Amino acid sequence: MDKKFEYYARGSKVGEYAHLLWRWAWLLVLSALVAGGVAFWFFHRQSPVYQASASVMVDIAPASQSITASTVNTSQDLAATYANLMTMKPVLDETANRLKLSQFPKTASVQVKPIYNTQLMTVTVEDTNRSRVALLCNTLVQVFADQLKADQTSKYADSKKSLETELANLDQQIQTTADNLAKLGSGDQARKDQLETTLTQYRQTYASVLQSYEQIKLAEAQSASGIIIKQPAVTPDTPIRPKPVLNAILAAIAGFMLAVGGIFLNDYLDDTIRDLDELSQKWGVPVLGTIISFDNKKNELITSLEPRSPMAEAFRSLRTNLQFADAGESARTILVTSPTPD
Repeated sequence: MDKKFEYYARGSKVGEYAHLLWRWAWLLVLSALVAGGVAFWFFHRQSPVYQASASVMVDIAPASQSITASTVNTSQDLAATYANLMTMKPVLDETANRLKLSQFPKTASVQVKPIYNTQLMTVTVEDTNRSRVALLCNTLVQVFADQLKADQTSKYADSKKSLETELANLDQQIQTTADNLAKLGSGDQARKDQLETTLTQYRQTYASVLQSYEQIKLAEAQSASGIIIKQPAVTPDTPIRPKPVLNAILAAIAGFMLAVGGIFLNDYLDDTIRDLDELSQKWGVPVLGTIISFDNKKNELITSLEPRSPMAEAFRSLRTNLQFADAGESARTILVTSPTPD
């Protein structure tokens, strides 16, 4: 019996909630319509934003590569470093310069995210200009690749320049010595032997310097890391935001739920009794009778004045209920109340 009682009690409660929501259905609908309409109007007035993305791979320097687990860690560290560098002002300014813009568009934003456990990065550019968003993305990646190459080349620039100068001087000395040797002809054998010895020394020195120069170039190539565009950005067809219809639906749902919460909160705080059933459900006391308001100007008992009227019958019903309410015990408390202060 207890479980059956609980079942019916829950059903009654659900019915009460359903009745409450039905009574305030107009407010629920109005809240959803207002919230959805305002959201649609607000987002419809905003400028569309387009997005273009490029996939980039970090190219590790050959000298840094080895068949160890540290290779992956090195690539991830480089990707994280490059991700920060690509959003800095020098890269953005050079990108604008190559595209012949006065500055990097204020309506555009750049986001670079390394892909975990890979050598890949995703470069994403958002802009309100659909025709240039992909161009901004691809140009930015190329600018960073060029700047990265220039920075790494500058490490060996001084050494290469010094060796190139020395090679040019040696080449000039070799050419001059060879010319002087050719002018001697068959005479002055001692001078000829001296020039041949000098020419041999110059050539040996040239070969040694040239070998040093090639070693520096090899070291430069092996220590150079860079980035490679694996998938360039393409011009998008549709904006990523705003989406007025979707935003309006979400706002309508939010407005509906807020209205539901407000209704239940108001019902929880409201202690007004609207009908007899509600009085019995909330306090568990029986209603012995209901006397409606009537006008009695003669100031006589209604049962004598109008013995067969509904008011007289209501008093008789109340009398009967009071007689049987105590069920053999005298009633201790009887509440008489009215919907008005009178």
